[in-house]
Amino acid sequence: MKQPQPSNNLAPAGAPIPDSAIEAFRAAYATHGTQKGYAEAIRAGLAAAAPLISQDAMLSLEQDAHNYLVQQLDVALNGEANAARAPALHDLLSQCQAEARRRSGPVLTTLPISAQHHLRQVFKDLADGARSLSDSAVREVVLMGTTEVRL
Repeated sequence: MKQPQPSNNLAPAGAPIPDSAIEAFRAAYATHGTQKGYAEAIRAGLAAAAPLISQDAMLSLEQDAHNYLVQQLDVALNGEANAARAPALHDLLSQCQAEARRRSGPVLTTLPISAQHHLRQVFKDLADGARSLSDSAVREVVLMGTTEVRL
């Protein structure tokens, strides 16, 4: 399966990304390939672009990467034809929980081995992406000098 390329619209208008950073991201992403999974390729692209862009643009790129992984999870669960245009992680979690209840057991243990391995990799990539976004958000709060955060 050919690995899709990241979107050209990687950041909102307030966080411009120089062409050099986009090219660095794409080159690292393409060079890394799919051998180690999408999250690894995205991580390589982000690392290549990081020195060339602002903190706001980097956070925007990380959010774009997270959204991409959620979209890939939706495709893995529902197929390309039935995937949502803008899937939400909580909706996919609800879908998995409902399926686990229907099967009276974990979803991955009742799937064919190849599907189990693929979904494990997608979930791992998604968790890695979420962990990275969480770390970035904490760093951003620390950099701003904020001592109290309300959610």
